[in-house]
Amino acid sequence: MTRIVVTAACDADLVADANQLAMALAFGPEDARTYTGLNWQDGAGRTYAAASWQVVPAWLDLAQSSLVRPAWDVGQIIDMDAAGRAQAALDFWAGDGPVPQARPGVLVAVAGMDGRDALAAMGLEPVPMDPLGEEGGA
Repeated sequence: MTRIVVTAACDADLVADANQLAMALAFGPEDARTYTGLNWQDGAGRTYAAASWQVVPAWLDLAQSSLVRPAWDVGQIIDMDAAGRAQAALDFWAGDGPVPQARPGVLVAVAGMDGRDALAAMGLEPVPMDPLGEEGGA
């Protein structure tokens, strides 16, 4: 079965909503931890969480269609309003035109490109680490 790599990035203010969308489009509550760590930054120093995963081609349409609570969510743990906000903020690229740039308030997703290449194309680079391995060294 053909699989496509999708890489997405969201700024700190969108992480909670983006994790709700991740659960709505995936397999279970563990997907609430899709976006963790603000390990990427744009040229202005704004930080972003990023994730990369493989999907079947039909997922690309699903991610952009009306959201439906997944069958596994019998306890209704997903905040569908938050998932909807994240989906409304989605700027999805699947090969046409320029790659959208990461920016505040937007969940940028790139399909069909290696994860690090996709993040670079979005205008992101890793947050520098200090010699002790901690973010934002002195």
